[in-house]
Amino acid sequence: MPLPLITPRSGQSLTASLVARAEQKLWQREQQAVQNDEGLKAKKERVTVVLKSAMEIVAEESSDGVELDNGIKELVRAIKAASAVGVLPQLRVQARKILAEHQSEQKRRQRLEEQLERLVRQAEAAHEANMRGDGEVANTSPRKPLSVDSSLPQSGPQRTRALAAAKQKATVVL
Repeated sequence: MPLPLITPRSGQSLTASLVARAEQKLWQREQQAVQNDEGLKAKKERVTVVLKSAMEIVAEESSDGVELDNGIKELVRAIKAASAVGVLPQLRVQARKILAEHQSEQKRRQRLEEQLERLVRQAEAAHEANMRGDGEVANTSPRKPLSVDSSLPQSGPQRTRALAAAKQKATVVL
């Protein structure tokens, strides 16, 4: 919309000219505020759509590790953008809740994988000791497996069977 051109007439006083210029500036600022408000509304709508999409992607891609990591990164970016623009607080809270759930699930899986690796190392050490015929088992980890009953002395095949059972339980949990 073109701005009306206000020019002082030859017979106007200086104050009338200043008032006219001030009115023109106010009108320009009002127009700019209206345009900024419309732009902010559009930006909020776009960020809301992106945030909802990121939440859906993370919810759907929970089985695939690589794509889930990318989805989580996009969700974090969308949450930051939503906070900056001021998208609905309940939607941001919902997105943060989804993010926290997936991060805790990822940490749980990582701990289980570490436990499984320890069990595999213990089983390998027990197998090597059994193959040598020593009867001694090299302890590769300070923690004992959770499923092995420590009240019974185990050596050789008994320990190997117990470690295999623990490994199988850990695999089922994963």
